[in-house]
Amino acid sequence: MKSGGRNHSYRFDHPTLPGESMGVEFRPAAQAFTEGSIRWPGDLPETVLDDGEARALRAFLAFIAPDADADAIVQYVRSQANTSYDGGSSEYPRKRFGPVDVLAGRTVELIVRVERRP
Repeated sequence: MKSGGRNHSYRFDHPTLPGESMGVEFRPAAQAFTEGSIRWPGDLPETVLDDGEARALRAFLAFIAPDADADAIVQYVRSQANTSYDGGSSEYPRKRFGPVDVLAGRTVELIVRVERRP
């Protein structure tokens, strides 16, 4: 991982859709990552967090929030996958899972943001 005082973005091949990609972004603070997001292309009119995407989300959570309940977070993201927020991710509801807050929903893409809280 890169280090420094700005956000770091990465793009990976989508785990189940050939030719598509998914994005991951981390925001560092001091020696730890305090916030990260992962996004997948939208499958409008319906968005589904498929098994490959769920595995990618679990790997992301293992890195940024290893002490959070990944099963509960995946279930929450699946429940939010088709909830559209026209005003963007700033309108996503915030839900606490132990040491992290999770925001999930879609505009065009399905976006999940994880914020570590003290």
